Amino acid sequence: MDRPRSEPFFRTPKEVEKQKVVQEIALENDQVVLDVSYAKALRTEVDQIQMGPFTSVYGKADVARDLRDVEDRKRKFTFKKDPVSEAGQRRGNVLEAILTEQIDLNQWFGEGVVTQHTSDFDDVFQGVDMIIKFPEGEGTQPPPLLVDFTTTSSKDILLDKLSYIARDVRSGNLGKIKYDQSPDGKPLGALHRVPKILLVLDPLRLTDLARTWVQGKQRTLEKHPVRALLLYEISTQLESQMKLAARFKQQSTLDILAKSYEWVSQYIRDEKIVLPEEKTIERKQNNPYHLLRETFNDQYELWREPFPIKKPPVISKEVVRENPAV
Repeated sequence: MDRPRSEPFFRTPKEVEKQKVVQEIALENDQVVLDVSYAKALRTEVDQIQMGPFTSVYGKADVARDLRDVEDRKRKFTFKKDPVSEAGQRRGNVLEAILTEQIDLNQWFGEGVVTQHTSDFDDVFQGVDMIIKFPEGEGTQPPPLLVDFTTTSSKDILLDKLSYIARDVRSGNLGKIKYDQSPDGKPLGALHRVPKILLVLDPLRLTDLARTWVQGKQRTLEKHPVRALLLYEISTQLESQMKLAARFKQQSTLDILAKSYEWVSQYIRDEKIVLPEEKTIERKQNNPYHLLRETFNDQYELWREPFPIKKPPVISKEVVRENPAV
């Protein structure tokens, strides 16, 4: 009886090595890397917040209306979908899956840090893809971070996204989501007045990262340069948002942002994390950290003169949850 040939442990060492070489050659093709990593991303377990259980918070009618709004918006997105936007969405899914895994498995942002993928409602209507939450411990616990992922290298797109975040900073509102839950799945209601940041990775770096990810090289991923890049992206955005809050005299907003900035700055110092050097002109030109800094500086110059804004609501706590059922 012939033996099966599908599993590696049924093959001869020579056959296994030959197959490995074929796979590595295939993964030299960027499109193959993205296709394989996207398929893996779809299989990666994520802790996404489901809206159904929130009927105990908002009532059945409210949740049902939000679900309908999400479906309506998704239909519009599907109708308008083109190859470029579809490729961008696939890259975004890959980045989310890798970051979710690496924060948990290799503790990219520190021990005990966890992620939750937002509800479809907050993804579509608030532009928030993920919540990063920090463990309780000694000292000041930073508030959660709301994250919007993008894999663009377009300064115009970054400017558009940063404009929405900056608007919330200078009005004193910061970021918000309607559907938040505890790590054990208990509905908590809304979360607002928490920092929101962009995590940006250009297609070139994402492909390099995805290639390592699909090859399962966890030791390489543990100290991957993208980890340092993303931490510095968080740091420079929080610093810029603090600068903006100070300009518009939003002291309570500044205090919230300062807690998050202190966390990331201390973590970078403790771990002795440095930005990787860029060896090619292409990588230097598309470095997302520098793009973010330049984009904010351009934006900051546009707001040289303060202008009237609505006063933020009086809130007794720095991080507030709305729970209409209470």
